Amino acid sequence: MKLKMGLFFSVFLCIAIFSNLCAQKVTDLLSLPAINYNATHYTLQNAYQPNDNHYKQVYFSGNENSHHFSSMVQVEVVYGQDSLRNLFQYKLNELEALKKSDPVCDYSYEINSKTGEYFLCYLSSVQKNKNTDIVEWNAFRYKPVPTNNGSIGVMLFTVTKRAYKRECPAFLEDAKSKKSTWMNDLMSFAMPEFRAIQ
Repeated sequence: MKLKMGLFFSVFLCIAIFSNLCAQKVTDLLSLPAINYNATHYTLQNAYQPNDNHYKQVYFSGNENSHHFSSMVQVEVVYGQDSLRNLFQYKLNELEALKKSDPVCDYSYEINSKTGEYFLCYLSSVQKNKNTDIVEWNAFRYKPVPTNNGSIGVMLFTVTKRAYKRECPAFLEDAKSKKSTWMNDLMSFAMPEFRAIQ
């Protein structure tokens, strides 16, 4: 269970881990050095391999980095550890638990029965001294991918938009009015091709 729940964990925790890797040379584990998403060019800044069958890469635009950013994309690939449906359900369970302590947390999702893809978007925040310190809008796209041995793996493409402190109220209003558009951008996005280092 610990292994399952550790997959596709919170973006906030993910950023904390990747921050410690910034000073190290980045190895492109998925042959994806850059990603163009919604007219923004993102370059690979961090890569992480929790185990032999799990790859995670993080991309930022311009001079942004894990310490301060307005947007970020991630690519995560998992082979042979759990089904896409289960990974998606773990995330829903995590968000349901988060709603009890995060007044901002809210989510919605869609399932494409033709492609087998799952789409999830949610708002979350970091509260500090009863004030909102950070607000994020995250959108996840779970896609089944074939493996060399004929089994099915999971590719997760994540888009994150973030605001800090005084920017948070305006960002929340913007996110609520544009979340459908932002979600449609993700759903229509041509997913990048990757090749995992074995």
